Amino acid sequence: MIIDAPLKLTLLLSSLYFVTSQRTADRDVSITIDVSLDYDVSSPNNVTLDIAKSIFSGRGQQYQYVQHPELFKDGLKNVTDLWVKFIAAFQYQTPCTVDPSNFSDFVNAAAHDIPKDKTLLWSKTRTLANTYSQSGGRYFTITDSLSGYLVNDLDFCAQKQDPGVNFRSCPPPSHNCQKGTELSFWREASRKFAELASGTVHVLLNGSTIAYSNESIFYGYELPSLRKEVTVVHALVVHDLGVRGREKCGSGTLVKLRADVEKRGFKFQCTDDPEDLRHLLCADEPATSSCRFLDNDHTSSGNQIQNVFKASAVTRYGKKWIDHF
Repeated sequence: MIIDAPLKLTLLLSSLYFVTSQRTADRDVSITIDVSLDYDVSSPNNVTLDIAKSIFSGRGQQYQYVQHPELFKDGLKNVTDLWVKFIAAFQYQTPCTVDPSNFSDFVNAAAHDIPKDKTLLWSKTRTLANTYSQSGGRYFTITDSLSGYLVNDLDFCAQKQDPGVNFRSCPPPSHNCQKGTELSFWREASRKFAELASGTVHVLLNGSTIAYSNESIFYGYELPSLRKEVTVVHALVVHDLGVRGREKCGSGTLVKLRADVEKRGFKFQCTDDPEDLRHLLCADEPATSSCRFLDNDHTSSGNQIQNVFKASAVTRYGKKWIDHF
């Protein structure tokens, strides 16, 4: 899913405001980022190299100073250096011949510890996973890590012509573009993200389709990269509302997933439609027959869902914010 470019710029400027106002009260911070305003707001995707660099730089400061300063107590990442490594991975190449390993310098430089038991992997459940993770408040997805956060929702690919990179129009993933720039990036970033996991790793899967596909990044890059610091792989299997589940724990490709997990020496757990995830799904479609469980205690669906989000707000923001959600 691609955010339109004017919104990206607005988000960047908001981020910079937060960085400069949020942190200067308790430490000396000097942040200077050149934001080019030579920008055609009438175009839905007119991200230039300079604009992309500004977005990247703003996100790097936002992540380290505001989002997750607790992850960088031993020192901050040099965002300028990360940008150089990121661009060098694919600049002046052809868009569909970029190997995932090209991004290894970047993802290694951007890597940071992920709290134990907080890793959330996913396959075919991106939107739900990112909502469920609460930007690191409950779990960390790949886009809640620094490497993913820096480029999330940006289009980017290689090109032979100057400036050697393209942030406007890139070929979509296909059988004719197996090593597309973005796909290769996410493969390598996901591999490294999984490598940093410890304790219990949760993986959010879609049981309304093939839950454990051999074409997924989870299958090919994340599961094989889990290290001995991981003890349990817990599959959370969700199903589309109002649709009969195609696969459930103990059936279909989830049988193979159990075997693959145990072969690697990890314990395997599996839960179908966890209640908190059902509430999140029903927040958008409370009238669906699958959501009738919300009325079992004679409380309205709206109040039930509101209570779930209030509980989530406490987890992410602290009790003082509960009345604002």
